[in-house]
Amino acid sequence: MAELLLFTALTPTAGWELWASDGTAGGTSLLADIAPGSVSGDPYGLVADGDRAWFFAQSDDRFELWETDGTPAGTKVADSLAGTDGFGGDGLIAVGDTLYFTATDETHGAEPWVFRPGQGAAGMLVDLLPGPDGSSPTPVGRIGDDAVIAATAADGVRALWRIGDTVERLTAVGVDVAGAPGALLDGWLYFTATDADHGAELWRTDGTADGTALVADIIAGVTGSEPGPPAVLGEAILFAAGAPGDTELWRFDGTTVSRVADILPGAIGSEPAGFAVLDGIAYFSAADVRGREIWRSDGTADGTRLVADIKETGSSEPEDLVVLDGRLFFNADDGVHGRELWVSDGTPEGTGMLVDINPAGTGLPRGMVVIEAAAPAADTIPPDSWVQSGPPVDTDSTTATFVFSSDEEGVRFETALDGGQWQAAGASATFTGLAPGDHVLLVRAIDGAGNADPTPAIYPWSIGAPSPDTIPPDTVIQSGPPVTGDAGRDATFVFGSDEDQAAFEVSLDGGPYMTVLNPLVMRDLATGQHALLVRAVDPAGNVDPTPAAYSWTVGADSGGPGAVIRTGPAASSTAAVAIFDLEDAPAGRSFEGRLDGGTWQPAGDPVALFGLTAGPHRYEVRMVGAGADPTPAAWTWTIAPEPAVTDPGPAPVAGGKILVVEHFTDLLDPAIGDDVGWIQTRDSIRMPDGVANLTLLGADELNADGNDRANLMLGNAAANILLGQGGRDAIHGGAGGDFLAGGLGDDTILGDEDAEGASGDDTIWGGQGNDSILGGAGRDALNGDLGADTLLGGADADTLNGGAGDDRLDAGSGADLLRGGRGDDLLLGGAGADTLAGDLGSDTLWGGEGADQFLTMTAAADPGAVDVVADFTVGVDRLWIDAATGIIDEATFRARAHDGGEMTLLDLGQNGWIVLLGLRPDEIGLADLLIL
Repeated sequence: MAELLLFTALTPTAGWELWASDGTAGGTSLLADIAPGSVSGDPYGLVADGDRAWFFAQSDDRFELWETDGTPAGTKVADSLAGTDGFGGDGLIAVGDTLYFTATDETHGAEPWVFRPGQGAAGMLVDLLPGPDGSSPTPVGRIGDDAVIAATAADGVRALWRIGDTVERLTAVGVDVAGAPGALLDGWLYFTATDADHGAELWRTDGTADGTALVADIIAGVTGSEPGPPAVLGEAILFAAGAPGDTELWRFDGTTVSRVADILPGAIGSEPAGFAVLDGIAYFSAADVRGREIWRSDGTADGTRLVADIKETGSSEPEDLVVLDGRLFFNADDGVHGRELWVSDGTPEGTGMLVDINPAGTGLPRGMVVIEAAAPAADTIPPDSWVQSGPPVDTDSTTATFVFSSDEEGVRFETALDGGQWQAAGASATFTGLAPGDHVLLVRAIDGAGNADPTPAIYPWSIGAPSPDTIPPDTVIQSGPPVTGDAGRDATFVFGSDEDQAAFEVSLDGGPYMTVLNPLVMRDLATGQHALLVRAVDPAGNVDPTPAAYSWTVGADSGGPGAVIRTGPAASSTAAVAIFDLEDAPAGRSFEGRLDGGTWQPAGDPVALFGLTAGPHRYEVRMVGAGADPTPAAWTWTIAPEPAVTDPGPAPVAGGKILVVEHFTDLLDPAIGDDVGWIQTRDSIRMPDGVANLTLLGADELNADGNDRANLMLGNAAANILLGQGGRDAIHGGAGGDFLAGGLGDDTILGDEDAEGASGDDTIWGGQGNDSILGGAGRDALNGDLGADTLLGGADADTLNGGAGDDRLDAGSGADLLRGGRGDDLLLGGAGADTLAGDLGSDTLWGGEGADQFLTMTAAADPGAVDVVADFTVGVDRLWIDAATGIIDEATFRARAHDGGEMTLLDLGQNGWIVLLGLRPDEIGLADLLIL
């Protein structure tokens, strides 16, 4: 048996498909084109177990479960997943001949499924959380013959479960499991979890509820050290952990937890990730001042060091580390080839790109796993070689070009000219500067097994002494300025000749001949009549004896070209930012601009205007400098005003009297009115119609449905459902995981009862109206819906969706996800590693502290939008760019990034822009971007 590396990769001809590699460049190839042609089969979720791997892939417009033994014939559908919703599954865990994964069907949410080959179709194993949402299992690992998963329990937390022939919950009520992959050592499975007294810390389980417990409280209290997915190194567990934003390398030896090394000293950690162990050394990616690269550690500070700085300027971002036949394989981006397959023996000189899977772009090899495959029979058959084309056998050309072929795919070629040494060559070769006389070229193919053609192809030819060239070239003027009327003071000419290699000389107005470029651009010509003579000169020195002539007139009032505005904001916009792209100014000239008839000011190119008010605007730009046409170019547009704010009505006022209600029917008493004040209830109720300023206080879990008036709802420590409906409501969820919805009206919604209240993971919908939503502590989901909303996330990792309208999203601390939705939004990430997506509209994004991700729309999806990133930190934050913008490499990025003076203006096309404040283009590079 031999080891075989499996992964997915992208090529223009096959799309996303399954690839295999034996660890050599010649042994790396497409394994199966699941969706033939350039359509992608989209394989994902690879998991290996012995001599097979399993994955999901798409064929016939639905995703199925596939298996492979590493051969094309052995790559086939294992189960059609006919019982699922057609979108495949996720989170595969292979335990012997049993597969566990997550899937959804028409009547259940995401739940654990099982497939046992040869024992019928895949089906749901257990419905852990009945209902349309499901328990959403994620794989943690395996113990014995069972799988271990994290899934949402009925109490609302992510519990640890052991699933197999039986299903058992391993964690107690209140323990929230992170759900990332764990590591198994000496019968203990290590993972990350949180409980009421501790933040996210390292836990372990022996597969029983009694044997599941906290390992160590690295950062005391509820903050937690947030351990990353662990790895086994000898008899120790290696993992990433630390204070928020300062994650470093730690280890647990079975007794003591200690930090291994501070790779990046200071407040920002190195964030080790993606461990793979080879010969007692752990390899991983980590970031220091040189960027994120490959590192190694033997579990000690002295033994922790950089392996190789693959991308000297920026980060190569190594990912998907695996071990194959005693070497480390991973994907990385060196800034030249895109993200491709790399290999390392643990030394700088032994680290390099294995193969460029997609020379035309980026191969993106991902999801790498290793299986045991049948060793292929040794290849001892050499390839045949031949010369497909070459120069004429008798020629006077001193240049010879050849094209080679072989009967085997994937071969390389070597050539030997005139008895010289063998030299590496591609599928073609060109030799220049050859001497007259006889020549012989030998060509041999060498296959991936190293077999060389023992009978090289032979190509003889002769080069005769060239006859002297005495024939002069002919010259033509293909284009020039207008010959009638008054031409401008700048003139452009394009010349041609019957000899491709000819140079050109010109004489202007009877002056001496001078060698010039083609095309020829002359600027600031004097007024009056001009005459130009042009003659071609060939490489042999022959000069056209009959130069081409051209006459034209420059008028006295010709001032040369003026300013031209190429792009600007849409005729109707909501953005307070406008960017104008101008035609380049000739040397010695510059621009001035003014807004709405104001004072002329020096202008750059592009021009960025901020803080614009609602209403019509006109921006004018003119060219200044010697000979420039001062006529301004103008651009007009209108910024729509914000929607008028309607009177939301009076705010609710709590009454004084308390009425205890046991059942809903008690509220039908017509005596209940505005003077009741407080209603304390133990039932699900709906407020009586027409009653205002009514305050609900839940004794147990409160399920309340408001009316069309202004009321106050107060939850408690239980999980409450509070629906405000119409009116200007105030809704306080209290501690506990609540569902709060404001409905119509300008509502104030608080996830926690007060600033000192206990945390709860709340779901809040503002509904229509200009709402203020405060999530408080806990992992909250805040949705503004329609209207200009203010969303404040508070502590922990929150999800904030602004919805339609011009919203303000303030995430607070924690690793948050912010989506602005439609409208011109302000997104404030706060502390923590946040993801900020402005979505549609012209948005302003502040990441705050932490390694933040900034997502923008493509220009095609959001033409004319201008997103402002206010605090981008080079080397820490990442800006996501869709490849549909055309920004796919360093060259296009440099061409699109303009210097706006203490800011970078990035052109997305279709008049869409990203503004990076405080950064010049030379301070940011492709390494700071993630191309999708």
